[in-house]
Amino acid sequence: VRKDPALFVSAVRIIEREERIDSTMLEGSSQHRFLPPGRPKGWRQRFFQVIQEAISAQFRATQMDIKGPGLANHLAALQNNIMDELSVVKHLMVQCCPP
Repeated sequence: VRKDPALFVSAVRIIEREERIDSTMLEGSSQHRFLPPGRPKGWRQRFFQVIQEAISAQFRATQMDIKGPGLANHLAALQNNIMDELSVVKHLMVQCCPP
């Protein structure tokens, strides 16, 4: 989102479109009992999974980081990272994907 908000918005729009197609296919499959190969795609679940993994990886610490004097440094870095990410959400994500 920081580098190219338009790319993020395009990806969200594509996911929304594919989810609508999936729901239409699932509603119609009860009548025809046929789903095309690769449907439903489940991109919405994958989207949230990728975001969760990226955030978890960013805040994950090694055992050496959280022992002894490294703990204070780790907590300070964690605080800065969290504040940076919340700032991105507040200022960029809301503009890209209004509620």
